[in-house]
Amino acid sequence: MYKNIIPNLISFDTVLNRINGFSFAENFNFFKKVSKPEIFHYKIEIKKNIFIPRDYDFRNGFYFKKDDNWYYERFFFGISLKLRFDIKNKIFYFNKNYSYIPFEIGGICPVGKHISDLINMDLFFNGYNIFRGCAFLYKGKVFCLIAPGFNGKTSFMCEMIKNGAKYIAEDILIINNDKKNVYPSGCFKKNFGRSINKKLFKNIQKNILSESIAYDYLFLIENFTTSVDKNNQIESKNINNFLPVCSLFFISNNFIRSILSEKNNFLEFFKKIEDIKNNLNFKYIKIKDFNFKKIL
Repeated sequence: MYKNIIPNLISFDTVLNRINGFSFAENFNFFKKVSKPEIFHYKIEIKKNIFIPRDYDFRNGFYFKKDDNWYYERFFFGISLKLRFDIKNKIFYFNKNYSYIPFEIGGICPVGKHISDLINMDLFFNGYNIFRGCAFLYKGKVFCLIAPGFNGKTSFMCEMIKNGAKYIAEDILIINNDKKNVYPSGCFKKNFGRSINKKLFKNIQKNILSESIAYDYLFLIENFTTSVDKNNQIESKNINNFLPVCSLFFISNNFIRSILSEKNNFLEFFKKIEDIKNNLNFKYIKIKDFNFKKIL
């Protein structure tokens, strides 16, 4: 049996229940286990003895590749933090010391960020896009919302669940451009005890969609709270305006930039962005004071 991280999309072979910094799921057991690997399947293992070679085929800073493996080693107050990624077999190895790093400290990313960013990259190059957003099923229709942080998505999701909607995703919105599908996620970031996140988690316990589904509506949402809409001269915005703050988070990781550079596929990266711009069908909606009624 495997950990079902994103139903119909991502699975893990691991004994771990969570990893610090991993953005797709706070709890690897949120969804029921699966007997067969999903499309994107990875093995994750804490390994005591990770050999770090001194020669390499390609290097960028602390990240380097030799044969079919990527390596990373940093020292934190004299303690060695090690990561190895087996490219062919899609296996992540890291030592126990590294598992304790809770968030980025002095340029050292938690191991979960490296893992989730690499998976994000894999999805991106295969036509799956991750946005900051949410999704729900309501009266037979599937709604997907893309919006920057603190624009009211979580509060609106809580309201919709209360009104009978079925939860699909929150914070991490994964869609496929070709299939027009959205994939469930159990992210639920703690956000340092943010009460609205706790409320959402409590409300959806028995009202969760656990398989991918075609979506009917995709909205780009922008909220404003001023008395006058200072941007009223702009009739509409497109996905170009939302990508910098709502997607492509993995590209900020030097590990991922190293991989893209070594594979020499930055050109393909930019072509994929053009595909998003040309093939993503959406409706832009500007709302005032978190009033989402016009969406419904």
